[in-house]
Amino acid sequence: MSDTNAIEAFSTARFFQNIREGKLMAVKCKKCGRLALPPRPVCPDCGGQDFDWVELSGKGKIATFTNIAVAPTFMVEKGHGRNNPYFAVIVEFEEGQRLSGYLAGASGIKPEELKIGTPVVLDFALSAKETDPLPTLVFQLA
Repeated sequence: MSDTNAIEAFSTARFFQNIREGKLMAVKCKKCGRLALPPRPVCPDCGGQDFDWVELSGKGKIATFTNIAVAPTFMVEKGHGRNNPYFAVIVEFEEGQRLSGYLAGASGIKPEELKIGTPVVLDFALSAKETDPLPTLVFQLA
């Protein structure tokens, strides 16, 4: 595969297209076996540029979180803010990779009620609706 095709094939744009298709896909370096999520055109471990797509489960646990009441514009447009804060989360998937997103359906949960290690699942339907220039992954409590 040419360098240009590799960059296009293993891009963030393709990653979010996979999300819209209901699949959480990482790339696996053919040289050293490292999984990269989100995908990138060059392996951060060995510098390899030859990859395969690997489907992940979409299941994980909250690695860390924060409750946000002063929301950025795109979250205010979704109804969040001082009167309806939301949880930004970093999720560690069963396969060991981590990604950030936000927790949907958690408006009634107080920060002290949410715990690190709480099981979550990627909500493909809600994530697919994200139309922001940099789409946000949406998670639900498992």
